[in-house]
Amino acid sequence: MARDNEPGMPKPRKGTSGSGKWSKYRPETTGRTVEWAKVDEAAILVAIGNVTSEGAALLFGVTRDRGALVLTVCDGDERLKLYAATPEEMAVHLREIADA
Repeated sequence: MARDNEPGMPKPRKGTSGSGKWSKYRPETTGRTVEWAKVDEAAILVAIGNVTSEGAALLFGVTRDRGALVLTVCDGDERLKLYAATPEEMAVHLREIADA
């Protein structure tokens, strides 16, 4: 599978994140927004501590329409993306990651 930064791959459109190649598959949300500021801080800190102590990294983001939180666990070449539509849902993902 080609990576976004390889020659011949389309360039990201200005004002968009990533290549945008999967955006047509994402469902649109109807005015719903979610923020990381509403996620349990303790769950975030525990997940960061446990994941980074194992040599992996966490990337925190939101979907383009701000309708879901995105947490990416990066461990070498492996990437695990977790999506959550509510802060409570993301707190569950964070606890699962911290326990793994």
